[in-house]
Amino acid sequence: MFNNSPLNKMREFIISRRLIKPKDKVLVALSGGPDSVFLLYALLALRNELKINIIAGHLNHCLRGAESNKDEIFAKTLAKKEGIKMISAKRDVAGYAKRKKLSIETAARELRREFLLKTADKYNCQKIATGHNLNDQAETVLMHIIRGSGLTGLKGIPAVNGKFIRPMLGISREEILEYLRVNKIAWREDSTNKSPDHTRNRIRLTLIPQLKKYNPQIIQSLSNLAESAGSDLDLVEQLAEQAFKQTAKIHKAKINIDLSLFNSYNKGLQRNVLRLAVLHLARQGVAPSFEAVENCIHLMAGRVGSRFEILPGIWCIIGYKTAEIAGAPASTAVNMGAAAKKLTIPGRTAFNSHLIRLKIIGSQILGKTLIRSADAVYYDWDRLKNRDLTVGKRQPGDAMVPFGSSHKKKTKEIFIEAKVPQAKRDSWPVVRCGSEIIWLAGLKRSNHAPVNKETKNILKLEFIK
Repeated sequence: MFNNSPLNKMREFIISRRLIKPKDKVLVALSGGPDSVFLLYALLALRNELKINIIAGHLNHCLRGAESNKDEIFAKTLAKKEGIKMISAKRDVAGYAKRKKLSIETAARELRREFLLKTADKYNCQKIATGHNLNDQAETVLMHIIRGSGLTGLKGIPAVNGKFIRPMLGISREEILEYLRVNKIAWREDSTNKSPDHTRNRIRLTLIPQLKKYNPQIIQSLSNLAESAGSDLDLVEQLAEQAFKQTAKIHKAKINIDLSLFNSYNKGLQRNVLRLAVLHLARQGVAPSFEAVENCIHLMAGRVGSRFEILPGIWCIIGYKTAEIAGAPASTAVNMGAAAKKLTIPGRTAFNSHLIRLKIIGSQILGKTLIRSADAVYYDWDRLKNRDLTVGKRQPGDAMVPFGSSHKKKTKEIFIEAKVPQAKRDSWPVVRCGSEIIWLAGLKRSNHAPVNKETKNILKLEFIK
C-alpha cells in the first residue's frame, strides 16, 4: 500500500525510541483526518513485524454539527473495513468549556485525553498512538516561542508521554498527504483547520510560509531544535527532581519550599523547581508562564509577606523561612473559617490547629516563683472574671498595650518582630477580654490585670501548639 520512505521512517522511529514492545495492544486515536488515517494504515502494515494488536478510538466533539457526525461514521466504517475494533463516544465540548471556563481547544484536549485513557484502561491497551507529525512539532515550538517559553517549551511534543506515543514525529505533513493520494486512501477534512481564528492555524497558514523564505528547511530545523532541547531538558529535569526533593515538603493542598536552599540554587534550577511545585497542584498540562516564574523567584529572594498568583488559583506566599505554593491564599481560606470562641474556664478550647488551656490557681502560690514563658501567662482572675474571654483571629487595626509598656502597639508589628509568616497571621489565636486583646498566644501578653501581692486568684493561660 505504501512506498517504503514514510513507512520506513515511522518503523525506524518506533524502534529507535522503543515506543512499542512485542505483544503491546495499541489504541489508535482515529479522528478521520489524514494524519490519523495514515497512522492506522502504517501500524496495520507494521503489525506483524512489531507483533502488536490494534484497536481504534474516536471521540465526537459535537462542535461541527453534521460534519462531526460524518467524521464518526467515516472512522467507524474504516475500522470495520480493516477488521479492527472501534470504540467511539460523544462529548459536549462546548458545554464543558463553558462550565470549566476553558477555551474550546483546551476543553477538547482534556476530554479527548480522558476518553483515550479510560478506553485504554478498559481494553487493556499498553499504548495510545496519536497522529502528531513533523509539522505539528514545528508549529508547537513556534507557539511556545511566541508565548514566551524556556527550555521546556522548546522541547515541543514528546515522542512518549506516559501511555501516549507519537510515532509520526519524523514524517512531514506533505509526505503524509502525498502517500495518501498516491495510494488512493480517503480521509476527512476538518474545515476549522483553515480558520484564522486559532493561533496554530495562523502559524501554519501565514507565519511558516514566511519563515520558509528565510529557511526552506524551517520545519526540520525547528524539529531539530525540539530534539536538542529535549535532550538537554532531560538532564535539567534530573537535577531539578533532586533539588525539588531536597527543597520541597509536599502537603495535601500545598507545597512548602525551603527558601535558604532554594535561593542557593542556580536560577535555571530555581525555575524548574518552582515549575515542579506548581505542576503538583495545577490542572493537568498547565504550566506557569516565564514571566510568572520570574516574578515568583524575585519575590522569593527576600520579599517576606508578599504573595503572587503564579497561575489562576495557584498562589506563591513568601514567609521568613519558606515559600508556600498553595491552591488559594492562606488568609482567604482562614477568613472563611474559624469564628471567635468563648474560652472554657477551667478547660481547653481548640482554635484552628491550636489549643488554649485555662485554669484557676489559688493565692497560696503567690510566694512561689511563677514560671512565665511566651506559651504560659498569668492574670489576676478577679479583675477579669466578670467579662467574656474569647479566642479568635486578628481584626483590621488590632492593637494592644504590651506588658511593661505604656504605649499601644499594632498586632501587625508584633507579628513582624516575632517573624510570624504572613500566611499564618490570620489563623493565629488572639485572646480577648471583652473587646480588648490580652494575649497574642505564644507571642506577647498585654498589661491587663497583672499578678501582684494583692492578687487572690490567678488565671493561667497556656498555648499548646
